[in-house]
Amino acid sequence: MLSRLERLLASSSRADVQIQLDRREPIYTNQDTVSGHILLHNESSIHISTINVTLSGIATSRLGPGKRIESHQACFPRLATDRSFVPNLLQLLQKTQQVFPPCRTSEYLTLGHGTHTFPFSITFPQTPECHKKSAEETQPRGSCADLPTQSRRTVHLLRRLPPSTGDQTAAAEIIYSLHATVATGGIIKGSKKTCQTIFFHPVSDFIPPVDLITERRLITLDSEDSLKQEIQATYQVDVELANGGCLLLGQPIPLKVHITKINESEYDVSLNDFQSMLIETTKIRSKSSIETREHSQLIQTMSNMHKLACPGGTPCGSRLSLDDCFLGYHRLPSTFTSTFETCNISRSYMLEIRLGFQFDFAKTRILEVRLPIYIISSPSESSRLECGFVNHM
Repeated sequence: MLSRLERLLASSSRADVQIQLDRREPIYTNQDTVSGHILLHNESSIHISTINVTLSGIATSRLGPGKRIESHQACFPRLATDRSFVPNLLQLLQKTQQVFPPCRTSEYLTLGHGTHTFPFSITFPQTPECHKKSAEETQPRGSCADLPTQSRRTVHLLRRLPPSTGDQTAAAEIIYSLHATVATGGIIKGSKKTCQTIFFHPVSDFIPPVDLITERRLITLDSEDSLKQEIQATYQVDVELANGGCLLLGQPIPLKVHITKINESEYDVSLNDFQSMLIETTKIRSKSSIETREHSQLIQTMSNMHKLACPGGTPCGSRLSLDDCFLGYHRLPSTFTSTFETCNISRSYMLEIRLGFQFDFAKTRILEVRLPIYIISSPSESSRLECGFVNHM
């Protein structure tokens, strides 16, 4: 005959906890609610003290062996796999909901054997919460208080919750997850835990700014390179980006190029080459150092175009616009994240444009400009991401 204690231990070990989300793909935006059910399977009666669900967010920066790891962490700590790292776990997001019992009625409640479901519903905050004190008061200050000038509340209120990005091998990783904890009561106290990673993709209802971002350059053909005239041929090129430099993921780039003839010349000026590239800059911060990582991706490239931009007979001072059909032909890749900043990780972008102009048959002159941009995502882009997630699975 098994003793009562042995039966209690056996019944507790045969309990299983699962998280069941209400949607098929775990992709959420700041406009969504994370909802679902906690499933508790137990083969015999079990004493339940509480069942809690926690929505957590972690922003981890990895500065290499021997350097600090700064993590904005919401729930259970993760240890660094490399012993040379010195982890500093910082809280980015933590929201906990007690799903059972709905109110404190006793020390514990007994559930019979079978499968029990407990609904939950948690919303994302609009801003990071790493400046807040721990709800359990185990942390007397905000988790980012030790980072220089980052603990001011007003700084965080101007930021948005960052998107999921990176993985455990990346220099910068932001991960969101749900944690379910079933605490057992009675004589034998313990807990059962499970975790599920979710993908967070913040969106904005886009209202295009009316401002233009413009970079102006001069291109010239020196007299020694000229076959037609002895004076220097000079043209002004304006590269314009509409919407104040705010670009939408998955949408065409609102780019325009204008060329102005500065002095009298007889050359036909043609656009021979065009290239657009997105440059991603990630800054990784710790208490004592900052590292910068750059990643670039080619968006569009065209060569041997021979597209007439300014005919030789054009009057001096004339301003001509290049055809828009090829400038915004490609869309901004959805593989990038939106622009964001946390206390230990920030990500910004530059759009690099290269134009190759040719004066008749002279050597091509290369013009290069970089435009600062701010990337956001629209609600429609979230639907495309979900379709891509399904195809990837």
